[in-house]
Amino acid sequence: LEFRKTVCTRVLILEKGRLVFDGDPVEGFRHYMQIIADSGTSGEAVLPTQNDSAVDNLSVSMKHKGQINPKLLPVGASVEIEISVRFKTDIPDLTAGFHIDDARGIRAFGTNSFHLGNSLKNVRAGERVNVSFSLPLNFSAGKYSLGIALHEGDNHVGRNYLWKDGVLSFELERLGLPKFEGAAWIPVQSRSEKDGGS
Repeated sequence: LEFRKTVCTRVLILEKGRLVFDGDPVEGFRHYMQIIADSGTSGEAVLPTQNDSAVDNLSVSMKHKGQINPKLLPVGASVEIEISVRFKTDIPDLTAGFHIDDARGIRAFGTNSFHLGNSLKNVRAGERVNVSFSLPLNFSAGKYSLGIALHEGDNHVGRNYLWKDGVLSFELERLGLPKFEGAAWIPVQSRSEKDGGS
């Protein structure tokens, strides 16, 4: 799917033989992900609304050196992503995750508390849950967006409480780093020497 977003200029999505989307590949991918998430929740909406979501209250922030939700960051900046949520109903098994997409909508990185061994069990209705992720933004310079997911188990395809793209947007700028190519900044050390032989 990621590859298709880079080579296509238009996406058509069919659901049960009916055209449900015709347009931009990035938006099409988001629409497709919502269809998949919906299929695992017996028709419940992926994005929360006042009346039909298990999510009662949600806040998401990204912090860097005392700044909250900075719009411009240096490549390699250490950040903390915080998800704070309260549910309307009991949640037996909660996984919180995040993903970072580049300006073209290509997934640069994503993970969740299940994969990191940090899922929560038996969350009670009305209880506030705070989940944080600390990481360096070792991506190339450019524009990015942050999305989140709240679900059960390994991924959002099963029981999905929330899937939301584009919660926050930010830009990375190469400051004080040597020039590099590619999608990621990987700190490299180099050594060169002459052996002095004739």
